[in-house]
Amino acid sequence: MSSGIIAFLVSGPLPVAAVVIRVVVGAILLVAGTAKIRAGESSFFKVVLAYDLLPTFFARWLARLLPLAEIGVGGLLILGLLAIPAAFAGMLLLAAFTGATALALAQGKQIPCGCFGQSESVRPMRWTILLRNLVLIVGLLAVVAAARNLAVDDLIAGLGATPQWLAGLGVASALALSVRSVPVPKRQHAVSIS
Repeated sequence: MSSGIIAFLVSGPLPVAAVVIRVVVGAILLVAGTAKIRAGESSFFKVVLAYDLLPTFFARWLARLLPLAEIGVGGLLILGLLAIPAAFAGMLLLAAFTGATALALAQGKQIPCGCFGQSESVRPMRWTILLRNLVLIVGLLAVVAAARNLAVDDLIAGLGATPQWLAGLGVASALALSVRSVPVPKRQHAVSIS
């Protein structure tokens, strides 16, 4: 009986749900990475330091590289390139975020989550972030379970063209570099005249 349920899910609603989940999680990661870059490296660096999990040197590198990883993985998920490896990479990112958040909450830290790059968030971190991340991880498991879910990987494999990993690497690199090169306007602060 259970094999019948699995066969129904894999051939029925699961592939459609996997495409939706893949695109939604990809968009979340893409927007989060872009927001971190647009907020500025120093802003996100402050958030990473506030977690107090890494030495300053590694925190600085994480603040530089994490947004690029989010953009790359998000772009791959949206496009369906290297969908399964991208889903695993997304799960790894989300698991790391969940672990860091759980530690900070368990230690009673009142810091912003930094999900979208702000060092000063409107609301402090909450336990609901853990639930959200766990739901996204389970969603990415569905992407892996559906394996062939209307991904560009299928088209590339069918054409016998460029190896999938090369196409995926090219797209992820182009996305990360294009967002990294977007000029960020300087924020003007109000000046009080006394």
